[in-house]
Amino acid sequence: MKRVWIKTYIEILDDPKMGRLPDWLWRRAIELFLLAGENGNDGLLQPVMDMAWRLRTSEEKLTESLQALSQVGVVHETPEGWVVTHFKERQSALSNTERVHEFRKRKRNDNETERFKDDVTSSLSYSQSDSGSSEERGDVGEKTKLELDLFVGYFGMFNSESEIKRWLVLFEACGKERSDKLAAWAFKKEIHLTNRGGLLDSLETAAKNWKGSNGKTPEPAVPKGVSVSQKWLEKKQKELKNNGNTH
Repeated sequence: MKRVWIKTYIEILDDPKMGRLPDWLWRRAIELFLLAGENGNDGLLQPVMDMAWRLRTSEEKLTESLQALSQVGVVHETPEGWVVTHFKERQSALSNTERVHEFRKRKRNDNETERFKDDVTSSLSYSQSDSGSSEERGDVGEKTKLELDLFVGYFGMFNSESEIKRWLVLFEACGKERSDKLAAWAFKKEIHLTNRGGLLDSLETAAKNWKGSNGKTPEPAVPKGVSVSQKWLEKKQKELKNNGNTH
């Protein structure tokens, strides 16, 4: 069956046989995956002459690529022609058991997010009355850009969609002022430099262990009364102005 799309697995990023390929050969492998999907014959590729024309290369260069990829098991040659190895298995529809497993996995991740949100909200509920209006607490949905800018202003761009989601949950539970102080504390400790992958873990743990105004609290890394998003915006505006003066 011919396809208009194929599955591409994230694990390719950590697959040694793919990761050690030179860039041009890595690209060629992906192109062959696409051609196999278009051909719709369980991974069997079109004749080399036809593929060479489609990929705008010579038959000699394409044959060299196929032979190189066969050495690492990405493709193999059969009497019928070149075949993308394991294409049929990897592109087949999920079984009912696999679908149930994936559904439960997604549900488990959603439940873990909700549990964290409830945990943080509960541990900080004693001070919610001091935070004032919904504007001071940070209203997710109305001020998403502000929330994201606060994180970016300290640590740079997010690494993943999961990291964005976790930060928004933390911001909603803690409010703007507390999230600002938590981020300032992590920035001062240089956690984003020494353990970037564990940054959100550290922020979540700090949020749960927050002692309130009578206990020890992280000190902000910016002057009081200046939000991170404002400082970051002023920096960007200054950079743009300087760039404009150089032309």
